[in-house]
Amino acid sequence: MSSSSFPSSSAAAFSPADVALQAQPFLPRGEGSRSTFVSIQAREHLQKIVVRARDKNALAAVAKAFSCKLPHNNKTVAVKDGTLLWLGPDELLFRSHESAAPPLVRVAELEKQLQKTFAAIVDVSDYYVVVRVEGARAQTVLQKNCPLDFDERVFPRGGCAQSLYGKAPILVDRATEDGFDLQVRISLAPYLWGMLALAARSLPPPLNIIPQQRNR
Repeated sequence: MSSSSFPSSSAAAFSPADVALQAQPFLPRGEGSRSTFVSIQAREHLQKIVVRARDKNALAAVAKAFSCKLPHNNKTVAVKDGTLLWLGPDELLFRSHESAAPPLVRVAELEKQLQKTFAAIVDVSDYYVVVRVEGARAQTVLQKNCPLDFDERVFPRGGCAQSLYGKAPILVDRATEDGFDLQVRISLAPYLWGMLALAARSLPPPLNIIPQQRNR
């Protein structure tokens, strides 16, 4: 994971080169422990493969290729080397872990396994960027500019949805208990990063509540 100084306050200050996936834990104001900050990081070198399949035979072949039961209705499923995300009734996205096989290897494997079915495979690894927003205040940062309800009871771990962050179309999934992955087109990544930075900087400082001493 590469790192650099945190961007300036305006999304307009970004250039496409800045998408170079800057990563730095960010404290909204002052210093604090992990319980008080939100981390905004870019996840690099992830494979992203869209799989389209509609008929039963094709869907069964996809399930066999990934050795899993396919996700449904805004859910994700952990598979070997990555995660399978539901995008629609006939569309799935495979997103790898950082250490997974090279994209061409994975695509070739899928093409071989699905060659006798009516399925389409498209490698979109270079089309999207994934940004991880994590920490106790991540949910607050996301809800500042996104209409989704990120409460864990509504959007639990393993959930995913397509929405907007500001004006940027995103695919968001809850990757950890307090961490969310936002996938966005690379051309909109500078805008998204800037909006996330502004939202994080606008957070009020956490309250320090000192319990009162009782007189005995």
